[in-house]
Amino acid sequence: MYAADNAASTAWNVVANAGLVRMGVVAHLLDGICFIFLALTLYILLKHMHKSVARTMAVLVAFAS
Repeated sequence: MYAADNAASTAWNVVANAGLVRMGVVAHLLDGICFIFLALTLYILLKHMHKSVARTMAVLVAFAS
């Protein structure tokens, strides 16, 4: 996709492979959603042990997303 030092070639590659670009965007969004649900699941499991640490973990994951 990316052609070093050639913006026109990169733009052409993006247009020529629009489906691949769309799949990449969707995959990135699904990855973020799964990451957030994983953090919420871990929060639910860990809040019984140490609530402030579980809350801190959830906040850090939210900032990372």
